[in-house]
Amino acid sequence: MEKTIRHTPEEIARKIEELAESIHQRKWTHQPVGFLGIANGGIPLAHALQKAYAKLSGKELPVGVIDVVFSRDDISTTPIPKTSQPTEIPFSLDGETIILVDDVLFSGRTVRAALDELFSHGRPSEVVLATLFDRGGRKLPIQADFNGFREEVPPDHQVKVHIEPESPENHSLRIFPTSQP
Repeated sequence: MEKTIRHTPEEIARKIEELAESIHQRKWTHQPVGFLGIANGGIPLAHALQKAYAKLSGKELPVGVIDVVFSRDDISTTPIPKTSQPTEIPFSLDGETIILVDDVLFSGRTVRAALDELFSHGRPSEVVLATLFDRGGRKLPIQADFNGFREEVPPDHQVKVHIEPESPENHSLRIFPTSQP
């Protein structure tokens, strides 16, 4: 079976701009201090959002990385990824508003692990979640505050997102059966 491309690079770039616009337009109690991309898929999306947000607001928020590998509740059943980025938070968390970013929202376990990791580094006053693609199938009561695409995807399918912040023409979003690469 062929891989299914669901959205063009232009649609994905437009959705990222819409996410940045929604973040910019929100009435914040405290302005966000930065984006934290969940390794690995959330990192390029966080950089793309940073770029789009700076274009709208004139303010370039820093981007950090949150690694959830050892905070997951399924670490005994899920292999550790071959490539990983260590947690790197270039701003203070305490009392701040943080925008947590991931490319795909599925069961909610990755976000839960990211929150555990985040709170092991400090105590933000507010954490909001921005995702590009919500595929449904939640196992935990976690929802994105800002979301691009929403589509129910069967559990036996994968959603692969590729974001290149400096080359939006290379963005891709594929949905395909798990048995395919």
